[in-house]
Amino acid sequence: MVRKLEGLGVRNVTMLTGDNQTNAKVIADEAGITNYRTNLLPEDKVTLFKKETEKGEITIMVGDGINDAPALATATVGVAMGAHGTGISAESADMCFWRMTSPS
Repeated sequence: MVRKLEGLGVRNVTMLTGDNQTNAKVIADEAGITNYRTNLLPEDKVTLFKKETEKGEITIMVGDGINDAPALATATVGVAMGAHGTGISAESADMCFWRMTSPS
């Protein structure tokens, strides 16, 4: 997905996480993300999104938990990962992604 976004002209894909450096690096490497920030509180994410918006950037936040709700509401577009998230993240986002799985 990251490569496809870059192919569409997205200039910056950054992972913002409350996780520590070690865990974040594993996920970022697996996803092909070279820019990531770790140990962030929800308000830190909001601040980062506000700074980008003030520079005239269009931002997209993808998140799945209650701690992501403030950033989902602050980004230009918020996308909640509804299948695993909480109601508050879905209500804060502009859209929800629901992954349907086949019954086992």
